[in-house]
Amino acid sequence: MSTTIRTVLAAALCAPLLAACGTNDTERALTGAAGGALAAEVLDENLLTGAAVGGLIGAVSCDVAPNAPNCI
Repeated sequence: MSTTIRTVLAAALCAPLLAACGTNDTERALTGAAGGALAAEVLDENLLTGAAVGGLIGAVSCDVAPNAPNCI
């Protein structure tokens, strides 16, 4: 599996779990970005890419799963 796919998968798995920690889209995006950057660091990938993917996932997490905790 390519490293880009591993990075995206890791961010996709980590960010939604962390994204529920925020009470609005901005907080969820920031938490998702942190989770994505952490996943990228663990996988020895580009931190900016990981943060961007994680932030995007965090920002849309309540749009995708509106019944998740803290989704208003």
